[in-house]
Amino acid sequence: MDIKGKVAVVTGAAGGIGFALSRALLAQGARGVAMADLDPQLLDERAQSIGALAVPTDVSDEDAVHALVARAESELGPVDLFISNAGISPKPIRDDNAHWDQQWRVHVLAHLFAARAVAPKMAARGGGKLVNVASAAGILMQMNSAVYTATKHAAVGLAEWLAVEWKPKGVSVSVVCPL
Repeated sequence: MDIKGKVAVVTGAAGGIGFALSRALLAQGARGVAMADLDPQLLDERAQSIGALAVPTDVSDEDAVHALVARAESELGPVDLFISNAGISPKPIRDDNAHWDQQWRVHVLAHLFAARAVAPKMAARGGGKLVNVASAAGILMQMNSAVYTATKHAAVGLAEWLAVEWKPKGVSVSVVCPL
């Protein structure tokens, strides 16, 4: 996708891959980037440093993802690209149900919530792009974490399904599995 003049949303954007993507999108001519993250202070600092819109968001909450998209569209314009990048790998690794639920919501449901929030609008406008960031653990495994492995595998499977579902409607879906 040629990003020039387009509007993007990036989750997990206060650091690491998300911040690097946000900065790169603006450097490549994006009209605007809405950066989302749980850490409002760091998010605001990072967004201000590159001229992006900071929108504190809990991607595990579907209503919050819809609010993120509404704010991005209100302040920047229709979303052309949504990069669902938020992820967690809490230390120490736990195996309790709360930990499984948290990772399921962030690593899988957040991608679904993003697609629900933007894909129908993208299709109605004639196209758009969803990028779901999973992990190499989604095609291999994480040696010491069943929950990370399982949720990242599920994220890859969901992205594959979204790609098949939305491609005929003009919305491209990709999954990225960094090491």
